[in-house]
Amino acid sequence: MDFDSIDWLGILGKVLLAILILVVTLILANVAKWAVAKLISKVPALQRKDASGATLGSSLGQIASLLIWLLGLVALLELFGLNQVLEPLQGLLGGFAAFLPRLVGAVLVFFIGWKLAGVARDLTVSGLSAVGLDRRVAAWTGKGEAAHQGQQHPQAQQHPQAQQQFQQGQFQGQQQGQGQHQPQQHSGQSSVSPSGPTGIIAGIVFGIIVILIAVAALQILGIAALYEPATQMLSTITTALPSIITAVALLALGVVAANFIGKILQPVLAGTGLDRAAAKAGLPEERKASDILTLIVKIAIVLFFAIMATQLLNFPQVTELLNEVLVLGGNVLFGAAIVVAGVVIASLLKKVLGNGLTGKIVSVATIILFVAMGLKFMGLADSIINMAFGALVIGGAAAAALAFGLGGRETAARTLAKIEAGVEAEQAKEAENPPVKGFGDQPYGNQSGTDQAFDQGQQPPFDGGLSN
Repeated sequence: MDFDSIDWLGILGKVLLAILILVVTLILANVAKWAVAKLISKVPALQRKDASGATLGSSLGQIASLLIWLLGLVALLELFGLNQVLEPLQGLLGGFAAFLPRLVGAVLVFFIGWKLAGVARDLTVSGLSAVGLDRRVAAWTGKGEAAHQGQQHPQAQQHPQAQQQFQQGQFQGQQQGQGQHQPQQHSGQSSVSPSGPTGIIAGIVFGIIVILIAVAALQILGIAALYEPATQMLSTITTALPSIITAVALLALGVVAANFIGKILQPVLAGTGLDRAAAKAGLPEERKASDILTLIVKIAIVLFFAIMATQLLNFPQVTELLNEVLVLGGNVLFGAAIVVAGVVIASLLKKVLGNGLTGKIVSVATIILFVAMGLKFMGLADSIINMAFGALVIGGAAAAALAFGLGGRETAARTLAKIEAGVEAEQAKEAENPPVKGFGDQPYGNQSGTDQAFDQGQQPPFDGGLSN
């Protein structure tokens, strides 16, 4: 080997340049890692930690550092002319360099959309809170008064005087702390329940905007496998959104109508004396018949509106299921009415017949009969009800026969002996006094001539004598 032909100065220059590239790459990698982590930490929404305790900023900073190291290695390979290793890395960096602007654009669009969605949510909460949607919905659904009573002090509920003192102290405290409470009420969102109507509507608005922005960000990335299904889903949601809004509004209208009709129907039923009649029939005092019937009517109204809502959403399976529930509920209600009528009739019969054995038997039999009729109308296992009712009747008859035949053998023997003695006495009486044969007792062939002439249409002999 000829060492004189080797360009030692050129090699030394490349080595020094490689060392310089490594040093610059190290500095740039550390600076990029620190800058990205610091920038991400300024965003409150991105301050999250994984299972190992690392934050999102540190993870993204590490990725930026590795990318800079990759660029530095490519520069080293190009410096030493290692083309076989350099070409795959150059292709990788070229693809990443072409994808990086789209990635940055998609992240920027999603970030801006997220902020816009948050602003839209806050505006929705502020507007609906100013209108007082939660309070109005609570009043429509009948929950406002209960919630207001539940917020009262427990001692104030027990003692009227304490209640008055409590209200006066609360009013004075509100006057003294009015200036302190006004800044807290300015935000509006903190006092809104996420499960309330305002929170639900605001969440829906936020979700719709985020979905729209996410689809736009995926389209910027240009990955068809991601944005095409998302676009189809967005198209489906957009098409179904008017029907969903109409169905929800219709269901809400059903709830409001049910509560309105319930408030009117309950005092009307109570004024008819239904509660007193139900209490006399045996209904517990803590349960009022008017409240039960009002609740049943409200459930039926809401169920009817739910069926119409599912028809708007074009859900045939759900609509069919709700229709079956409605039909079954009607049958059950009518069957229950039959059972209640049976109980009332049984109680009336018991009062008429008294509390003796006969009254109890008639009352129990009436209840059993009406219960069987009610269950049969409900459609709950007709064959089982028929078999049970038939078995009960046959068993009762067999029990009566066995009780009379086994437990009352002496009585049965005396009864049969009396019947036999009566039959024998009747036969002996007929033997002693045979019946007298009259005109109609003669046989048909032994009739007299007069009778025969009369039967043949001729005039009897004595008729002529009378005429002369």
